[in-house]
Amino acid sequence: MSGPSLNQRDAHHAIHQAAFREAEQLTLLLRQALRAGEQQQALQLAALLIEHWQTRTLRHADAEEAGWYRELLTARPELEADVTALTRDHELLRILLAEIQGILSARGVASGVVERFEAMLLLNGIHSRTEEQRLLGDEHTDTQDDHPNDHQADGRMDDHTPDETIVASMPLAVARPALYERLVELLRQRGLNPADLLVELRDSAEEPVVLHVAYGQAYAQTMEWPLRDDAPDTVAEANATEAVETVLLQVAEACERATKADYHVRMRTPT
Repeated sequence: MSGPSLNQRDAHHAIHQAAFREAEQLTLLLRQALRAGEQQQALQLAALLIEHWQTRTLRHADAEEAGWYRELLTARPELEADVTALTRDHELLRILLAEIQGILSARGVASGVVERFEAMLLLNGIHSRTEEQRLLGDEHTDTQDDHPNDHQADGRMDDHTPDETIVASMPLAVARPALYERLVELLRQRGLNPADLLVELRDSAEEPVVLHVAYGQAYAQTMEWPLRDDAPDTVAEANATEAVETVLLQVAEACERATKADYHVRMRTPT
């Protein structure tokens, strides 16, 4: 049985948008790192992108194929052609990701890696809009409001995005890799997955920087924690800093409570 958020247009759209925007931002950072000749940073970003696509979009695709698509076809057989095409989109994303992993394994961040990541963004953006329109009766139009950093027709991301946009909101995995690694460890200790939340650093008028976290079904719940702008960047320092550890524990506990609540709601929902 598919989760209730897959059948709800706004919740499903929110899942698509959250995953798309994070992948888009990481891909832009990857291209900038390559342009600057920062190969080590580019390798780290490519690894983050692979994990992102696996745990966000492709795991979502697996859930759709295993449950939601089958339920739709049972209720509405006339959607078979649409479901077949959308399933093929998923397979193309898997093929592109496998090609990226092959290139990275053989040659590192060589020619073709960032272009394939950008192709995945383009394909996934079209796929999501089509899915929402055909299967959910979505009224969203294909505008730049849905994908604010849309791509150029040649498949390359807009290289003129202001740096301020990236500084104002950046995934924790990019801004503070050590803190993200520690948070992932805390989540897994609770049987949770990094895909259960979205976490990023944001500028704030009151604090130098805040940790913004979205979690729960369709990432509908959000909280923010102040974080010192000189927070440690190494795993050893992160583990030794009590204030930072307390914040990360609070994030993990909030995510755990929301995940358990969502599970109980799903179990009580009649099929």
